[in-house]
Amino acid sequence: MSVKWAKPVTGPITIIRRLAPLKTDTIKLRYEAGKGKARIAVRGDGDMNLDLEVLDPKNKVVAKGTEPDDREEITFNPTMTGMYTIRVLSVNPIGRKTPIWCEYVLTTD
Repeated sequence: MSVKWAKPVTGPITIIRRLAPLKTDTIKLRYEAGKGKARIAVRGDGDMNLDLEVLDPKNKVVAKGTEPDDREEITFNPTMTGMYTIRVLSVNPIGRKTPIWCEYVLTTD
C-alpha cells in the first residue's frame, strides 16, 4: 500500500502503519530543492528489522538506513523539487525465527 500527497506538505507529518512480513511500504512526499535538509525517522514495535530508503524524483537512492533493528533516522538534502519516494522495508524478524506483521511510526520534519 502506498500513501501519496500531490501538494507540498507543510510542517512535519506522522504516519502509523502496519507492515506485512518481508514487504515494503511506499510513501510519496513532495520536497522542494533549496529548503534545507529533510529528516525522516521510523520506529517499529520490536518485531521486525526495518530499513528506510529515500529515492529522488529520478528514482535514485539519496539516503538509506540499514541498522540491524527497527529504528532508523536519516537526513538528506533535496537537490531537486518533486515527489520523493520513501520506502519502509520489513527485512527480517528480531529475536524470533518466524517473520510477523509489525507496526511502525514514520515521522518527518
